[in-house]
Amino acid sequence: MASTSESESSLGFEVANQFDYQPKILNSTNCKDQLLDSDKAGRAVSRSKSEYIPSIDGLRALAVFVVIVNHFNKNILPGGFLGVDIFFVISGYVITSSLYDRPGRSISDLFLGFYTRRIKRLVPALVVCVVVSGFLISLFNPSPGVSLRTGIASLFGFSNLYLLRQATDYFGTAAQFNVFTQTWSLGVEEQFYIIFPFLVWFSGFGRLNDGVEKLLRLIGSLSIVSLIVFFRWNSTRNPAAFFIMPTRFWELSAGALVFLALNNRFGNYFSSFSKRMTQIFIIGTLVGILFVPVDYSTYTTIAVVFLTVLLIVSIRLQSDRFQVLAHPATVYVGRISYSLYLWHWSVISISRWTIGINMWTVPFQIGIMSILAVVSYHYIENPLRTVVWSASRWRSIFYGFCSLIFAAGLLWLLAKPLDGKLYS
Repeated sequence: MASTSESESSLGFEVANQFDYQPKILNSTNCKDQLLDSDKAGRAVSRSKSEYIPSIDGLRALAVFVVIVNHFNKNILPGGFLGVDIFFVISGYVITSSLYDRPGRSISDLFLGFYTRRIKRLVPALVVCVVVSGFLISLFNPSPGVSLRTGIASLFGFSNLYLLRQATDYFGTAAQFNVFTQTWSLGVEEQFYIIFPFLVWFSGFGRLNDGVEKLLRLIGSLSIVSLIVFFRWNSTRNPAAFFIMPTRFWELSAGALVFLALNNRFGNYFSSFSKRMTQIFIIGTLVGILFVPVDYSTYTTIAVVFLTVLLIVSIRLQSDRFQVLAHPATVYVGRISYSLYLWHWSVISISRWTIGINMWTVPFQIGIMSILAVVSYHYIENPLRTVVWSASRWRSIFYGFCSLIFAAGLLWLLAKPLDGKLYS
């Protein structure tokens, strides 16, 4: 997060690579004629310099805040869990913008670069959180096996599938006592990362003149299918609709489609439309939806994704209007939001096994999760993301997998040979 040129996202937890998109004017002695050709200018896509927009981090801060409030007390903010959906949209946007800024010279170049950045971005903070939380839950839970196995699955991006296999209800009591329930959303994103680079490469995005148009059509088609399945399954097969990536694909793709549309002929329409939108109205409507009961989650999820898209468009084109989201304190919370998202649930879940959660303990718990997030960001997440692990990207990926295997081994020891032996 210290360097905008290296940014991508996880759950949107990253400083966004934003771009000033200006039509590329080809060599000509008659610039006036080209400027008058609005259709050609609207279709032209050029590589432009990075521009960091603080309001994107501010939007992350809003998302992680409502998630934490919901996890403390669902009655206060019933729809606070939709903050994760906001993160999904942000993540799709930032990942797409970053890949456009780094077109691979070959398919191996694209994939190696992408996954090296992903591992450096996600693994260090996740490994530390999982190992520490796994050890602590073993002290207070006499049978921590389910939590520990969820933690092992989370290291490899499959905790969402493990929770689904366990017939876990995200809104049920069992999920609240699983110290790694929050990692389901990381699993969704990491599975999205498996297929997204393929779509990028085969569409020619970032390399060919019509790459943006091709990827727009491809992702748009897949998103429609994903949305239809989500809409149907959310009422009939809710756990599957909630946990699996295919029914969440449309949310991550919504962010990608925003980026693509802004770099397509639709960019001019977005610019005109964004001038008619107001920050207070969009954010006010978004916050209002978060108070709607979970029974209407099918419709509130769609509404939140749509409103997040509007916010990103308006932020991208009218960033100077978003003074609340661009406040330094808000931006800082957005910067540490990945570590905060990881640790907040560990603190809350372990508290349920120990001191409980009430009006007297909440200030202490907020303080602990904040300290852990700040330490994680400044001493683990950010330094290890920016430092060079190896001159070879293959070796960097290998180091990342070794750390994941080592952490998984530690959790296996806690779950098997030491099962119940650390319980105090």
